[in-house]
Amino acid sequence: MSEGQVVATVSISITDTPEAVVRVLGPQDVNRKLLERRLGVRLTSRGETIVVHGPPETIAGAERILSQLL
Repeated sequence: MSEGQVVATVSISITDTPEAVVRVLGPQDVNRKLLERRLGVRLTSRGETIVVHGPPETIAGAERILSQLL
């Protein structure tokens, strides 16, 4: 993400199990890193919530992929 770019934020709550967050982000965060690199977003996780920050046009795609990983 570059300076001056419009950024959107979406929070995804994972209510399955604590292990579900690890499953979604992947072992050693491999899925997180891939999504960040390919879509130009930033993913952060806090407890049972994954927050996606990035350009509005890529947020929906990231949200869809994360939902499929659940």
